[in-house]
Amino acid sequence: MRNIHVLIIEDDVMVAEINKKYTEAVEGYQVVGLVYNGSEAVEQINKTRPDVVILDNYLPETNGVDILHALRSQDEPVDIIMITAADDVQTVNKAIRQGVVAYITKPFKFERYRAVLEAYRDNRFKVKEKERFNQDEIDELIAVGSGRITQEPGEMPKNFNSQTRDLIINFLVSQDEAASAEQVAATVGVSRVTARRYLEYMLDQGQVVRTMDYLTVGRPVHRFKLKRMGSRKYTGDTVQLVYFALRELQLRFAEHEFLLSEERIFHWNTGPVVLVSVRGDAHQCKKIAIEIEKEFKSGRLLDIDVFDSQGNLISRDGYQLPRRSCMVCERSAVECVRSQAHQSEEVMSAVKELLVSFYSEQTQALVSSLLRCTLAGWNHTGESTALLPVLRKIGQDGERAMFAATKGVNTQKGLLFLLGIATAATAHHMRKMGNSASVEGILQTVAAMCQGLVSQELAPLQQIKPDRKLTAGERLFLAYGITGIRGELESVP
Repeated sequence: MRNIHVLIIEDDVMVAEINKKYTEAVEGYQVVGLVYNGSEAVEQINKTRPDVVILDNYLPETNGVDILHALRSQDEPVDIIMITAADDVQTVNKAIRQGVVAYITKPFKFERYRAVLEAYRDNRFKVKEKERFNQDEIDELIAVGSGRITQEPGEMPKNFNSQTRDLIINFLVSQDEAASAEQVAATVGVSRVTARRYLEYMLDQGQVVRTMDYLTVGRPVHRFKLKRMGSRKYTGDTVQLVYFALRELQLRFAEHEFLLSEERIFHWNTGPVVLVSVRGDAHQCKKIAIEIEKEFKSGRLLDIDVFDSQGNLISRDGYQLPRRSCMVCERSAVECVRSQAHQSEEVMSAVKELLVSFYSEQTQALVSSLLRCTLAGWNHTGESTALLPVLRKIGQDGERAMFAATKGVNTQKGLLFLLGIATAATAHHMRKMGNSASVEGILQTVAAMCQGLVSQELAPLQQIKPDRKLTAGERLFLAYGITGIRGELESVP
């Protein structure tokens, strides 16, 4: 079964990207487009033919309920999930009368959104397999928009029991190949329908994976296999490294006048992945990739594959280059992997060392800024709150130095902000208290310096938006109520 295609209509680019990541984090969904204004909404729906539209209400030139009305007037076979800050009775009633699947108000949590998408996906799957519904099934379809979780985490749903589930798991553990519901039923001693219900539940819980066996005749057979989790490679460090590599690719493609026609970033548990489409010579692209992998010590952690327009992999072998070496020793990485020459602890230690080198290549530009923050805190004699404007100016200088060192990639802006405040607060407190200085005193100084940040800088945005472009933190606060680093600093104990 193909993924459910989603079109997101949201005027804030940052929020649209977050909603895209939220959507594609739920199994079975694929975002086919982003639309940032109301005038293009209906046209893009007709063009992309999505299964479901994530629709904001406050849009340039029109609003979401008017778009919804236009779609219903045209009898468009598309479902609508509204995500908006509009919570007035008139807008909500209009949306409900015109048949939205769900109505989610901002700010919202990912768990709420995921529950709605999972309920929608499961019911959509049931609809495709049904010709008629009983009353319970109809009630379940109508209630999809509630996104309610019907049992506590770890608790089995109604009419399920852990003993049957464990029998199925034990059977799947013993199988080398994926098994059908009929095979599970025959071995465990339950009906095929019951086996299928448990397997579908386990699929939703992420315990099994499903494949399709297309037979020569008849309908394809669903087969299930126990999910075996691999090494988790998705961390903040790997994300920063991948964004840095993407920026390097963008700059070098531009130098060769290659057109970067599309780029997508996938945030998977197994690690961040970037897919780019380039109009340019594939072999030159491969040379650029090799340069990036070799130029930086941390490039050893990158694996940049290049395919030509026919889908053929461009290999390093064609350039008479040696195979990539092992991160632990000097032998070929392929040889070490095949022979399992190293323990996982050795490999992880090498990876951590390379990640440290990635950051050390960029931190030199920030050292002087942190020294200036320390001196500012030591020399400050006034109230703690008066120190923050001084640190802002130093921080802005540090940001410019960071962007110059990373070629425009934000790797340590948050770290600079935190360390700048921490070093200044430490110096100010030690100068004031001498031998009586304490960790608690430093934390109290931080809180005093940052008191009122949320109420002074973020809260007013809910009433009046400034003429300038909003920062990422400001947009996240308006969309989701996230106070970010400002809120954390204010709440320092």
